[in-house]
Amino acid sequence: MKKNIYSFFLLFLFSFLSVQYPLNGQTLDDQNYMVTRFTMDDGLPQNSINEIQQSSDGYIWIATFSGLVRFDGHDFKIFNRVNTPCLIADEFLNIHISSDDSIWLFPATLNTVVTRFKDGNCESFKIADGISSSFAFLEDFDGTFWVINEGKPYRYNGEEFEEIIPLDNTELANKALQNENGGWFGLGKNLYRIYDGVPIKVFDDLLINENLHSYVYPNPEKERSILVDTESSISEYEFDKELVLKEKYHLEDPFFLGMEFDNNRNVFISTANGIAQKVNDSFEFLKPFKDQPNIRLKSILQDNEGNYWIGTGGDGLFRFRKKFISMIDKELGLENEKVLSITKLENGKMLISTNCSEVYEWDGERAKVSPLQELIQSNCFWSIFEDSKERIWFGAGEPHFMETYGEPALQFGIDQGFDGYAVFATTEDKNGHVWVASASGIFIYDGTNLIRTITEEDGLYYNDSRVMFEDDDGTMWVGTNGGLHTVKNYEVTRVPLLEQEGNEFEKQPYVRAIHKDEEGVFWIGTYGDGLFRIKGDEVFRFTTAQGLFDNIASHIIEDASGFFWMGTNRGIQRVSRNHLNLVAESEMDQVISYSYGSADGMNSPETNGGFQPSYIVEENGDFYLPTVAGVAKVSVSNANINHIPPPVYIEAVKNNFSEDLDKEDLNLEYDNSFLEIKYTAINFSDPSKVRFKYRLLGLNDQWIDAGTRREAVYTKLPPGDYTFQVTATNNDGVWNDEGAFLSISVIPPYWQTVWFLSITILLLLGAIGSIFLKRTQRLKQESERQRAFTERLIESQENERRRIAMELHDGLGQQILVIKNRVELAKLQFKENPELSEQLGEIEHSALQSIEDVRTISHDLRPVLLEKFGLTDAVINLCEQMEKSSKFDWSYHIDTLDNIFPKKKEINLYRILQEACNNILKHSNATQASLTIKNVDLSIFITIYDDGNGFDLDQLDQKTSSGIGLTGIKERVQTLKGKLSIQTNTQKGTTIKIQIPTEGHAE
Repeated sequence: MKKNIYSFFLLFLFSFLSVQYPLNGQTLDDQNYMVTRFTMDDGLPQNSINEIQQSSDGYIWIATFSGLVRFDGHDFKIFNRVNTPCLIADEFLNIHISSDDSIWLFPATLNTVVTRFKDGNCESFKIADGISSSFAFLEDFDGTFWVINEGKPYRYNGEEFEEIIPLDNTELANKALQNENGGWFGLGKNLYRIYDGVPIKVFDDLLINENLHSYVYPNPEKERSILVDTESSISEYEFDKELVLKEKYHLEDPFFLGMEFDNNRNVFISTANGIAQKVNDSFEFLKPFKDQPNIRLKSILQDNEGNYWIGTGGDGLFRFRKKFISMIDKELGLENEKVLSITKLENGKMLISTNCSEVYEWDGERAKVSPLQELIQSNCFWSIFEDSKERIWFGAGEPHFMETYGEPALQFGIDQGFDGYAVFATTEDKNGHVWVASASGIFIYDGTNLIRTITEEDGLYYNDSRVMFEDDDGTMWVGTNGGLHTVKNYEVTRVPLLEQEGNEFEKQPYVRAIHKDEEGVFWIGTYGDGLFRIKGDEVFRFTTAQGLFDNIASHIIEDASGFFWMGTNRGIQRVSRNHLNLVAESEMDQVISYSYGSADGMNSPETNGGFQPSYIVEENGDFYLPTVAGVAKVSVSNANINHIPPPVYIEAVKNNFSEDLDKEDLNLEYDNSFLEIKYTAINFSDPSKVRFKYRLLGLNDQWIDAGTRREAVYTKLPPGDYTFQVTATNNDGVWNDEGAFLSISVIPPYWQTVWFLSITILLLLGAIGSIFLKRTQRLKQESERQRAFTERLIESQENERRRIAMELHDGLGQQILVIKNRVELAKLQFKENPELSEQLGEIEHSALQSIEDVRTISHDLRPVLLEKFGLTDAVINLCEQMEKSSKFDWSYHIDTLDNIFPKKKEINLYRILQEACNNILKHSNATQASLTIKNVDLSIFITIYDDGNGFDLDQLDQKTSSGIGLTGIKERVQTLKGKLSIQTNTQKGTTIKIQIPTEGHAE
């Protein structure tokens, strides 16, 4: 516990720690504080605690003789030479945490060495030879770290400790005193202050009988004041140019060890035999354990949540958490702790009814059986109530009331109009009428008689009535164990809280609490069905799904800050009314619910409800609730609300091959992607209530509610990059919005790497390209073969046509010509015979016609004009013949076509045009037709148009197209390396476009 902290560092620390719970004159004991003990059974390496400190990251660090211990409120982690080989010892007497969260360790045996421990790494430094006493730590405001030993200061320069000789200079001393910065220490009877990185002697030869310890503390209560210690006293000095002794505190127990300050500047000192606290003008030794006065206290710390921690010499570690819930129980005279109803009388007395036992009175210090008990003919009381006339009503099997405190009670029975049983609730309306709720319905007393009974026959869901509340307009709200109602002018209206669909018996919630807030909104607490908000005609239900801690609300008490305090079977629940409204209006997903129970001072977390009156609220906002283990007094103003978000850390990451993976650069092989991540959240007030949620971005962006579980396991992560995020809520429901992160990269197998995929894709593309190229070449070759075959076929056809044409012309034509000539000779011989001459004339005419037909067929089979005069004249002649033989309007334009194509290919172009013209003549029924041939840009562009019938090209393709010569046209266009386009439709005419290159037709 020996350490010195520079005064401004203390002030910074005090301002940083937002949770401050002063002792307020109370003793740090097990009566005013909840005490939790931690021993070796909980994970400590031993039960002797030498010193306790807290680092700025939130962890508590503990020095023991069996290693250095880190505590997060839930688990103890031990660092020793087995798991941390860089440590040179396991026995640590003192520790000091510097501003950079380095842990400086003083081994108990190696007193010439100090060890710096940070982030699991450590480095040891030998200060000097011949050192035999322990060190004093000192950190200056600039972060310079010092140790003081045997009259010598040593400064850490980042690599080693170097001795710095103090200066004795009056001018420097004055500057050091006037400077706001600079740490203090004592040597012999002299005081030193660090100025500009050098110790300066500022005061010498203090008039004391013993030497100073090295520790000199800035006084947290006064400016320019220090606390100086010796072995048996502490002196308070004020300083300016002179040092003035203001107070001297003698210690009952000698041998001072060190001094500590809590978050509210209370001063504690440790000695060889205990810890003392400064109270007014003296130090009083702490004796926190009522039944164990001999426990030796060795060190004390107040954490940043306001809890006190005390280390002992062999009895373990103790946490002291300020109680804000106290109990009226057996220790205070309440023999029967099962409390049902409580009320406070006008005379200041609190009456407590217990479960079929006595009625007690509480005077603020003790509970005792009330003298009223003997005046009542019953001992089972579920309701005690004082009306406006100070009559006291007792709800038992029948109602009783006393006209005046201490007089015999009157009992209502059948003769008095009460034919019910078991009175559970009593209240008074604005007319002075007393309403008595029982298991048999509600009875109303007007001051003289029971004037009205309200039961199921009048509209109640159930007769068993438990709670009543009168609104400003005189409407009485009534809750039964089967539903909610309003009663106005004795007319009952049911208020359904749950929709009943298809149920034979309508079952509504068991209503236990009714509260109306300042905005006129009603809040209904139920037994197991949650909390209901009634705003106008709208009903909204809250359960644990909306963030409530429990679905039971037996009491609803609203404090001055707008928080509801509700009694449940799992403790007292606290929730913001504003948050409830935001959830009901869909502006928040869940409320933040706080819960208080055994860890906060209750003997049992289970409250008792279903009776009225069921709570008392004091003028200062404190309230009393009945429980199954006494009456709980809740000091709302002292409630230990922990507003500090819990720091969240990822503590360990492991897989199949390693227990401690690198958390900074985590790379996993694809075949070893099992991952276990251990995380924690630091909370010391009640770590059992810490809850976690986590997610793995890149795999699943949705949060997983882990509850209290502190690890996440992923059995098989696919290759990829991920970010693990974990966050937590503290014991009072405050979430850490940022949490902790871990970057994870699962290395894919080589066949899934970019380079492998790139090479594979390139190879595939190369293979595909090669296949495509070969196939293209094959198709091109096949196309060339096909075209060559077509050309040969067409050439063969033309040769055959030429042969047939020659045979027709030279053979058949000549024979017919011979016949004609013979007929002419015969006519000369038979001139005298007119009839025979006429018949011969007919034969001659037929022969001439046949000769003409043979000539035409021959010319069609073998265009003579093409051979004699060239392609241009042949096409023009074709067009002229078309014009002569057609009945439609025919037009044409022909550019020069000669000497463009080889002679043997000209016939193909001619045949294309010939076939197209024949189709127009035979099939189109056109009124207009045209042929245009243009020689442009090394291509022949042919357009053949008619406005005739057209045809369905798709249907024609499914049939043989020889009827209109399309196949021949296509084949001949291909032989000319041209492109063919046909645009046609039934009744819309036909347009044939042909483009034929004029190059590439060499013989």
